[in-house]
Amino acid sequence: MAEPPRPDDDLTEVVASLRAGPRPLLLALDIDGTLSPIVAHASAARLAVGVGESLLALSAQPDVHVALVTGRSVADARTTFGLPDSLTVVGSHGREMPGIEVPPDNSPRMWEVTLGN
Repeated sequence: MAEPPRPDDDLTEVVASLRAGPRPLLLALDIDGTLSPIVAHASAARLAVGVGESLLALSAQPDVHVALVTGRSVADARTTFGLPDSLTVVGSHGREMPGIEVPPDNSPRMWEVTLGN
């Protein structure tokens, strides 16, 4: 089995390690300040060079699921960073999740999985 990537690894090494690792694989990453440099104004944020292409390449691998997490709304993240529908985006610090209904009243039942089409 491949060794897990370390924070100081080159991105190419990290991608190679992830490709060789066990499946299924969930790759959940924060956007602002991680995949995108911190900027003075949130509207000026962009993905770091090569990140978008790397995410798409990873998500195209069999049994690899890429989820991007952000404090922004899903719509804002998709627009600002040009994220295609093929990448899962979890927005508003987890309050917007695909296939999950988050109660507006913050009740103890928290989230209910919405099944069906």
